[in-house]
Amino acid sequence: MKHCNQIVALMLLVACQANAQNIIVTSAEGQNVETFVRNNFLGEGVQVFNVKFNNTPGTIAKPQIGTFQSNGFYGAQMNEGILLTTGHVSVAEGPNDHGYAAQSVSNYYSDPLIALVSSGNIRSCATLDFDLVCLSDHVSFTYCFGSEEYPEFVGSTYNDVFAFFLTGTDPSTGLSATRNIALVPGSVSEENPNGIAVAINSVNPGVPGSLGYSYVDIHPEYSHYYVENPSGADGVQYNGYTMKLIAEANLIPCEVYHMHISICNIGDLNRDSGVMIEGHSLSSPSVTTGLSSDNVVTFERLTGYEVPLTLANTNYTNGKVHLSFGGELVNGVDFTCTTDSGDVINASRDYIYIDEGAHSFTLRGTDSANLAAPHSIEVYMATELCPQHPELLVYDTLRFTMTDDTPEPTGIGTVHNEIPLAIYPNPASETLTVTTDGLQHIDLLDIQGRRVATASADGSTLTIDISRLPAGLYTLRAITDSGIGNAQVIIQ
Repeated sequence: MKHCNQIVALMLLVACQANAQNIIVTSAEGQNVETFVRNNFLGEGVQVFNVKFNNTPGTIAKPQIGTFQSNGFYGAQMNEGILLTTGHVSVAEGPNDHGYAAQSVSNYYSDPLIALVSSGNIRSCATLDFDLVCLSDHVSFTYCFGSEEYPEFVGSTYNDVFAFFLTGTDPSTGLSATRNIALVPGSVSEENPNGIAVAINSVNPGVPGSLGYSYVDIHPEYSHYYVENPSGADGVQYNGYTMKLIAEANLIPCEVYHMHISICNIGDLNRDSGVMIEGHSLSSPSVTTGLSSDNVVTFERLTGYEVPLTLANTNYTNGKVHLSFGGELVNGVDFTCTTDSGDVINASRDYIYIDEGAHSFTLRGTDSANLAAPHSIEVYMATELCPQHPELLVYDTLRFTMTDDTPEPTGIGTVHNEIPLAIYPNPASETLTVTTDGLQHIDLLDIQGRRVATASADGSTLTIDISRLPAGLYTLRAITDSGIGNAQVIIQ
C-alpha cells in the first residue's frame, strides 16, 4: 500500500511539474490601456503618455493584448510581460497540442503602417501606441515573436509580421523619421541600411516550409535565432518562436518620440501569431550621481562633508536635483545643508540647479546636535533632468553618519594642519581674539573635550567672550576655508 501511495504521489508531482511549464496568459480586456502599460511594460528612465490600443484610448475592447507569466517555462527567457496577438491571447498558452491554432476576433483592426514592412493582405492586427520621453540617448526593450505559421509557411506569402515603429528626431541626421526597431540582430548593412525586420520569412529553421517556395529569400544565416517547438511540447502553443531579442534605438534625451507596436495576420486569419514583450523592459537608464547609494560616509560635526554631484546624460541646463532628508538627525536642527552656490536647503528651497559645471552640497552639524553617539543622516535625491517633464525623475538615497568632533590637544601656540592661528591675549580673562584667513567658526573645549563656548565668523577675525568660564586650560578649535587649526589657551 505504501508503495502504491509513493507511485501516486510521484505521478501527481510529475503532472504538477508538467502543468507548471505552460505559460499563463491573462487578457487585458476591460482595463485602462495607459494604466496597463505603466504597470506592466514601463521600466527605468522612461515616461509614457497618450497610450492607445488599436488606435483607441481608455478601455481595452479586444482580447488581443494581455499579460503572461512563464510559470516555469523559460524557452522565451522571460519571467513575465505583455503579449499582443493576431487572435485571442489565450491561444498562446501551451502545450503545443494543435498544429494550426487560431481564435479570430470580430471587427478586427487593420493597421496601415504595417504596409511599410509587408506587401501582403493585412488582416487582424493588434497595435499599441504611446508617446515617450527618455532620460538617456538610448531606449530598449526585449521581446520574443512566435507563430502557428511556423514551420510550414516559411517562404510563403502567409508571412505574419510585426513591427516596432519609433517616430521622432533621428540623432544621426537631425531629421524626423520613422524607424522599425524590431530588427534581426546584425542585419544592418550597406545592402540593408535599415536592417531586416523580424518575421517568419527572416527568422526560421533556414529551409522553406512544406507550403513555402524555394525562391523566396528566407535568410538561413539567421536560423540560430529560431527555436522549434515540437508537437506536444509544454510552454506555448506556437509551433516556433524566436530567441529573446532586443529592440533598441538611439534618440535625443528629453525629446518626445512616438512608439507604434503592431502585429498582424497576413493573407488569412487561420493561424495565430504573437509577440511577447518582457515586463518592465522599456528602459532608458541614466546615471546621474557619482556617489553610490550604498556608500556610507562618516564625518565629524564641524568638519562636515562635501557631496559631489556628477551629472550626465542631459542636454538641458534647467534641470534640478531635489533633496529631502531622513534618518536620526533633523535638517535645520542637527545639521545644515548648503549648496556650492551658497543656498541653504530647507523647507523653502529644496533643489540645486543643473548646469554644465560641477556641483556639490555640504552637510555640517550644528551646535545643538546631540552626538553622544554617532547618528545617521539619509539624503533622498530626486533628479529632474527634463524640465518639460518634471514627473520623469531618477531617485537615489545617500547615507551618512555624523559624529562629534574629536578634540586634539596641542601645546600653547602650536598649529594643526598647518593653519596659522594668531590668538591674543593668551592667557586671557575677558575676551579671546582669533585671527586667521578664511575663518568660519571657533569652539572652546574644556579639558574633558566638552564644548563650552562657540561662535561663527565670516572673515579673518573673531572675538569670543570668556568672562564666565572658569580658569583653566582649554583647546581652541578654528574651522577655516583651508582646514582646521587647534591650539591651547589659558583662561585666568
